[in-house]
Amino acid sequence: MDKNHFISRAKELMAEDLNDESVTYYLKQEGASPDSIPAIIETARLEFADEQAKKITKQNKLFYYVWVSLALAVFVFMLFVLPYWQIVLNRVFIFSLGGSVICSVLILIAFSHYKTWNENYVRRIGKARIRYPFIAVLWIPVFILHLIFSARISASQESELKQTQVEVTGHVIGGSSTQVKKLIGGTPVTDLSTIVVEFETKEGKKTIVSKTVDASEFKDFYKGEEVHIIYSKTNPHNIDLLDNANSVRNFKGSEERDLEPADLMRLVAASPENLDSELNKISYGWAYNSEKGAWINNKRECAIALKGNELNFVGKEDYNTTIPTYLTQNGFKLINKEDPTDLFHTGKKIFESKQFIFNVEVRGMPDSAHAVIAVMKK
Repeated sequence: MDKNHFISRAKELMAEDLNDESVTYYLKQEGASPDSIPAIIETARLEFADEQAKKITKQNKLFYYVWVSLALAVFVFMLFVLPYWQIVLNRVFIFSLGGSVICSVLILIAFSHYKTWNENYVRRIGKARIRYPFIAVLWIPVFILHLIFSARISASQESELKQTQVEVTGHVIGGSSTQVKKLIGGTPVTDLSTIVVEFETKEGKKTIVSKTVDASEFKDFYKGEEVHIIYSKTNPHNIDLLDNANSVRNFKGSEERDLEPADLMRLVAASPENLDSELNKISYGWAYNSEKGAWINNKRECAIALKGNELNFVGKEDYNTTIPTYLTQNGFKLINKEDPTDLFHTGKKIFESKQFIFNVEVRGMPDSAHAVIAVMKK
């Protein structure tokens, strides 16, 4: 057998992690000359080292791109795929945290493989090794990615709900509140509150969904309470409750404020067909009552009727003070004389400008008094 055969055989034995004595033994058994074995082993060692270096160089570089690709795949998945899955609803924290941990670990492994294919690294260390000291600061990318993922998931769900929202009425059928405490000291740090609501979709399908709410809101809900809900037509489990001003502003585009004299002057000239829309831009909950011939907002305890160039508004007693103050400050003149015995100014007050006339008074018993305002356009 020629020398090349024994060199190849020696490299095979070295690949099995055999020491020089064992390699020498096997080479002798296979017929190698004892005098030539040292030279064969030395040549085999150099060639084996070169071959291993080339192999490890390719592996380290390949693994680097594999881990980078996996990290990017998880990152893209978390941003553009997972947010639209039904399973994520009301579990944003868990999924965003899990995704950020997985992505951060993949980034650490990819970072550990970075530039491990250069000759100096391969000859000195060999295969890439995880840089374990960096685990101590791994919480930094976990925290940053958690914020990014949770914001993205929440924004995607909210965007989908806005674009495909359907409004229905549902009922509270349950709920729970869990107080989270510090591990040391036991001081309460937050409440995780959830209510369970049941509603029927426009297609007639009964749906039960759990919805996370603020702890301050949770105490105001009760079993059997009727609640206004919007759900996504594409995913009925994606819901929100129209139970606070922020939700209404966000999903209904309402300003969520009381009507002001400027609004009444503008609405008196509005067409009845547009009045519903105009009112709900100011505050959510206006609906036309055909029996009473008026637009009513039960939540704000007020109503509006429009007849020709006259608008009649009924609202809380506070309007009897705020509207006259606004009118006197904005160029209106009081054109009637108030009753001097009317200490609380509840009687009729008539204000006039070049374009409008306001009649303001209070009606009803003291415990159910309300302001009645008539606005006429000249």
